[in-house]
Amino acid sequence: MRATHESFDVQVDSSLQDDLNALREDIPVTTFIKHVWGYDSADIHWDEWDFEQPVELENQFFSSTTTEDHYRAFFDLVNHALQQADDAKVARTSDPYRVGFQIITSEIAKETGSDLVRRIDENVHMALNDESVRGMYTAAQILSVPLTGEFTHTQRASSSEEWTGGAGAVDDEMDQDPSTNSFAESLWSQDARNATPGEIRLSNYAANALSLAGNRRYVTGVLLQNAKATLWYFDRMGIVRSQAFDLFADPWLTVLTAVAIDCCNAQAVGYQPLLSPSFNESRSSVKGSNLDMSNAINRSGNGTTPAGFSFTVTNDALHLQRGLIGRGTVVLPLRPTSMSIKACTSEDLIAKMSWPLAYRGREDALIRMIRQRVGSRWKKHIPDIQCSLCLEGDTLDLPRFKMGLRERVEDERVFRVLVCPRYERLQYAQTLEEFKTIFVDNVRCHHAVFTNAKVLHRDLSADNLMFHRDTDGGVCGVLNDWDMALDLKTQAPSRKPTDPIGTTPFMALELLTEEPSTHRYRHDLESFVYILIWCTIQLGLDGRLLRPRHPALADWCHGDWAANGRAKLSALMPFSDEQRALLKAVRAPFRPLVDTWIRPLLRLLRRAHGRRADHVEALALADDGKAHAAYRLRSESWDEDTIGGSFTYEAFMYTIGEEP
Repeated sequence: MRATHESFDVQVDSSLQDDLNALREDIPVTTFIKHVWGYDSADIHWDEWDFEQPVELENQFFSSTTTEDHYRAFFDLVNHALQQADDAKVARTSDPYRVGFQIITSEIAKETGSDLVRRIDENVHMALNDESVRGMYTAAQILSVPLTGEFTHTQRASSSEEWTGGAGAVDDEMDQDPSTNSFAESLWSQDARNATPGEIRLSNYAANALSLAGNRRYVTGVLLQNAKATLWYFDRMGIVRSQAFDLFADPWLTVLTAVAIDCCNAQAVGYQPLLSPSFNESRSSVKGSNLDMSNAINRSGNGTTPAGFSFTVTNDALHLQRGLIGRGTVVLPLRPTSMSIKACTSEDLIAKMSWPLAYRGREDALIRMIRQRVGSRWKKHIPDIQCSLCLEGDTLDLPRFKMGLRERVEDERVFRVLVCPRYERLQYAQTLEEFKTIFVDNVRCHHAVFTNAKVLHRDLSADNLMFHRDTDGGVCGVLNDWDMALDLKTQAPSRKPTDPIGTTPFMALELLTEEPSTHRYRHDLESFVYILIWCTIQLGLDGRLLRPRHPALADWCHGDWAANGRAKLSALMPFSDEQRALLKAVRAPFRPLVDTWIRPLLRLLRRAHGRRADHVEALALADDGKAHAAYRLRSESWDEDTIGGSFTYEAFMYTIGEEP
């Protein structure tokens, strides 16, 4: 299975605005460059050489009337800065794997290359709207250090603001560079801010780079707003922006930025150090890379293996989660190297790499514990972790921590890698009977884990219902992705307002509220109903997903939880437009399930929600002193976990004609 990548067309995503609302800003430029790109400003030795004023370039920049002219002037300024640094014999890296200075413009929006490419490497090359080089640079190469700009018809600064040259311009900036702890105490921005078009574009480029191949931990970039420049850093915990500096009034910072970026190797611009090399020649794939898991916990979970683990990435990423801040899950196909093959039970493996919140439990430890508790019958339905690795805090070696930027406890993330056998998604079931077997296996496994291991999954989705084939070709369901699960033996089933509570299209009605109830087993059981309907509409028993998503499911994906809940509630009602639309959308291979599984389950769920609504009404009336309501409450058998026994695992299974 190959991942598909979306076009790099600039799209203003509302989630990017949300990410920009959580911005750490005003980091001193020298601090940013030292801890992000790894270049110490002292190595410039600015006070030991004379910088030639770029007067003509300044005139060119401020007389520009088009975006292209501004970029042309900026590229010439960068070239001038690097040439001056070379003439002054400023220390430059000789790393053969350095990335070099690579820039994209706001006009990227093309499937191959960009309208404007400036690349400096061993052979300095510049191209402006040159069709001959458009295909020479892949999106991954261009996105190594993205740049974009916002330009108006700017005027030259007044004489009092003009660049004066000399070493004096350096001393003020150097004196402003505080210890990493002094500015780290600044407050996290809580107030929503309106992002500028350039900020949105740069954030979009960063999101694209993070999800392009699955080989990035973070992305850095440069934003020009007329002659003011800011340096940006994006990782899965947030966004960091440097103080602004003027390209002409602060020439030493312009030189420092150009030299620092040109000296960057792949790791300095955020490529994953566990992958070596972290990219192939085009940087758009990790195929053929080696995944170093030398410090990984072994299969039994009781320690490391002396020889460690290493794997070869056999193809492109199987899954790439889009976006900036968040888990950023990447799934890579693997095979063990010769040194690791004896420690693994399979040669067809995957690595799940993600950035879960630090305060959540460790998924690898939880899965191992589930396999111990659940019993031998059910172990084959739980992922078999071959090895795992967790990096957190300073061991992540992230620039944000080097800059002293520790997140709020609830926002800090860890980096986790789980290696397990490669299981297939439900979409690859080949017949209706295979689909039914896999689905029922997962429902049964989920119940066994809840009953025997006392663990509640809490994040069921169509992607989590997987399977593998036995030696005889038969299918065996596997319930995957336990990173949101709750160990009821050690944790109370409470819910904070900030907690993720599931995957939106499959979330239970009671959880789609401003004040959701405690997450219960029956909420997961309700998710299975929505997963079933989703699959019968989106799958075709031919390995393909329906693209785009069917309109009948649009409201299930609605970001407005109230609208999402109304759509699902309407779908429960017989003869409603919503239910008619859903049942009509069921694809031909699944039509036999409409009357045998789907309608009966909707009826079961509708009656359960109706009974709960009656109970809530009786409670309200009893509080108002209504005697008949109080009598009704005393006489009925009620428990919230099963809605008075009306929505249980047993009822679910009998409804679809299966033994519990």
